[in-house]
Amino acid sequence: MLIHLQFTAWPGSSFPPSPVQFLNFSAELLQFWKQQRSAAHPIVVHCLAGAGRTGLLCLICAALADLSAGHGIIDVVRVAAALCQQRRNMFRDREHLLFAYQAILYHAQDLLMKSMTSITIYSFSVGIVLMIVFNY
Repeated sequence: MLIHLQFTAWPGSSFPPSPVQFLNFSAELLQFWKQQRSAAHPIVVHCLAGAGRTGLLCLICAALADLSAGHGIIDVVRVAAALCQQRRNMFRDREHLLFAYQAILYHAQDLLMKSMTSITIYSFSVGIVLMIVFNY
């Protein structure tokens, strides 16, 4: 079976104004990979030049996988360097790493906001305030 995913929202040679669509695409890719019968089957990633966006997708998918596994935020430079050892010029310029940092930070903040504690405040007629904190 072959599943083909294509990210069509990339604006030419610049970067998307927000990382949301690219993060959603990366998360969808990881979901398809997790649903395979064998996680040993590879994912083939390629952009027009084979560098830049390809490296960015690999880096962001690695970050999302680590975050979802509870390992925290990856060392972006270390992982980018490891990717560059596998393929030369995996990242074209600093803007790719900047976009990766922004996307990973956005995703981590989104996760924190979703897991924030919910605070319920009860006021009594005597002026006593009771706060109950629920962790979800």
